[in-house]
Amino acid sequence: RRVQLVRLYSRRVQLVRLSMGLEACQSAVFRACHSYHSAAGRLVAKRPAASLVASLVVTLLLTACMLLGSWEARLEYRDTLSRSEAFKLFDATLDMFGGSPRTNEYKMSSSDGSNVLTKQAILKALEVDEAVLGLTYKGTRFEDVCLRPYLGGACTVDSAMYRLGLGREEVEALSQEELDSKLLAEYNSNAGGLGSLLGGLTLTDGKLSATSLRFRYLGEPSG
Repeated sequence: RRVQLVRLYSRRVQLVRLSMGLEACQSAVFRACHSYHSAAGRLVAKRPAASLVASLVVTLLLTACMLLGSWEARLEYRDTLSRSEAFKLFDATLDMFGGSPRTNEYKMSSSDGSNVLTKQAILKALEVDEAVLGLTYKGTRFEDVCLRPYLGGACTVDSAMYRLGLGREEVEALSQEELDSKLLAEYNSNAGGLGSLLGGLTLTDGKLSATSLRFRYLGEPSG
């Protein structure tokens, strides 16, 4: 019991000393800050105009640095281990599509503003679309980094042709009149959705025309 009392007393002494040391440190920090702020206050009181000018100069310099600089925020640096497979796939997606890899768009436009909803133009656009879906970079495929609606689902992509359920083979089997009819039916059922995928969309005498086709691909390598 005596030994236990001695140990308890020693611990209490150590705690008291630690508390006194922390209090002394706190007091020293307070005195230093108080001295600094008092000196700053006296300087401002003696030279208010100079203090105001100095503050404005520092603010302008910092603002200029912010405007001239550029930063790119990557949540993967914060939330994903650099050794993980998700991080490696994100880097591969950056190499494939640039600095904004999650939403990527391929846009085919006519140079003279003519209609791109022709069978020939759509087939050319679908060839590029197939090339994007088959894209590989250093062993990483687009299907490795695409966003899927559920595990094992298809890659999330969007275009007027996807909404019509038409691939290159299906379009080749259609005549121009049949293609126009399908586009018009989709437009009548969902004009807003189709309008976001066809640039310069117009409806004249019951026939659609557009100056550009948009294909969108979603990537989510860390998902």
